[in-house]
Amino acid sequence: MKKIYPFLAAILFAVNLSAQSTISDSASMGASYANAVFYSLDNGIVGNYSIKNADIQFRFQNRSASLRTVDGWGNQTFLPILNDTTQWASLDTTGMVAVYNADTSWDNGSFNTTSTGHPSYGWGTYNNINHNIYGNKLFVIYTAGRTYKKVWIKMLSTVPKIYTIRYANLDGTMDTTVDIGAPDFPGQYFGYYSFDTHTKMSAEPVGTTWDLVFRKYLRSVDHYPVTGALSNINVKTSAIRGLADPYTASGSGLTYIDDISNIGTNWKSFTFPAGPWVIEDSAAYFVLTQQGEIWRIVFTGFGGSATGTSYFDKTLLYTGIESVNANLTAATIYPNPGASNSVLVFNNNNGTSTQIQIFDMSGALINSEKMNTTKGLNQFAIGQLNLNKGMYMVQISDGNETSSLKYVVTY
Repeated sequence: MKKIYPFLAAILFAVNLSAQSTISDSASMGASYANAVFYSLDNGIVGNYSIKNADIQFRFQNRSASLRTVDGWGNQTFLPILNDTTQWASLDTTGMVAVYNADTSWDNGSFNTTSTGHPSYGWGTYNNINHNIYGNKLFVIYTAGRTYKKVWIKMLSTVPKIYTIRYANLDGTMDTTVDIGAPDFPGQYFGYYSFDTHTKMSAEPVGTTWDLVFRKYLRSVDHYPVTGALSNINVKTSAIRGLADPYTASGSGLTYIDDISNIGTNWKSFTFPAGPWVIEDSAAYFVLTQQGEIWRIVFTGFGGSATGTSYFDKTLLYTGIESVNANLTAATIYPNPGASNSVLVFNNNNGTSTQIQIFDMSGALINSEKMNTTKGLNQFAIGQLNLNKGMYMVQISDGNETSSLKYVVTY
């Protein structure tokens, strides 16, 4: 399910683009899109890996139990109709149904297709007593090595996060059980495994270091293999199309969503039957990173299967979006340093009244106001308080929790 963040629309209304510099860059997946390129908007390419020989992708971050087929290169996962783990020795593949990853969320993998929500994770069910997840389905996977394997995700031990997996050829030979866990992939959001080579594959950088991955994947709408940019966990994106000049787009009035293929492959199209690739030159994409920065991306070219290179211009528009406590989220002051039109923007999840207090750096209370807030986006015109030059601490409190932001006045 897409999560929408409308409160960010108000944060960006007055960005001064003339002060920003645009950087031209590229990311190359190589001939025939062989590699996955992990990209940081701050630091450029931070990893270039061949994942096409992997079969399954495990998520380890937080409470996820996501298991994904490494799709795009011909791998395929199937769910047998007669499905019971007691049938391991005599699994009937007649009429088995293909299952696919969702291209909208990292959590909705092919092995999670039949999930109905906690405690059901598709491939298994959560145990309320020991908090582990136990597999209750069998799968068949057509591997990167072009063989068929039957697969049983037997268990996810949640602490530490370790999957126990049993797999074999369809005739029962090469029966193997392996443990694959977060300790095998320190700091990475995902680990990879090859059933043909029995190999754990470290095929991405530390999760907090990348924003986008340029790679091949199956498009959900028709399960067609495409190439494009997928956003990382905790990265949100937005897009504007039909612009006369995308380089002047400030990102004002947008919503930011968790859809990992919101950028995806939409910025290019192929002219059949012989080409060329056509770039959507009237579109601008916006990325809210894990570090609280907002970048604008304008795509400028694509090298096709010969090089797999995506060309784009990127511009840092805004920094300093701060995450605060559970009830008062996504608080920011913009512009900061302050101006007469500066606003404090925050999202109140409870909808209770909010106390806003401003302290100078000596701890003296300068201003205090109680604001009747609604559930969702709220704004406070802090720039109209005519504060003296200096640095201040702004505290927001709903009566139970308090969050703080720094505010600088220079005018």
